[in-house]
Amino acid sequence: MEASLWYLDIKVLRIIYELYDSIYKDWVLFSDFKLRDLPSIEKYLNFAYNTKPENLLTEIYIPIEG
Repeated sequence: MEASLWYLDIKVLRIIYELYDSIYKDWVLFSDFKLRDLPSIEKYLNFAYNTKPENLLTEIYIPIEG
């Protein structure tokens, strides 16, 4: 993977689509950062089969320019 700076946000998995919407519509539009032409990455910190829904966590990495 190409080296890059990354914006990181950790949120509950069940709202992941709302989170992406918020990141791109609210945070990106009003920040001084520019997106890079790289895919975002999701890192699942736990899984639904052994975690209560309110405790599910995912890290979302959005590639940005420095």
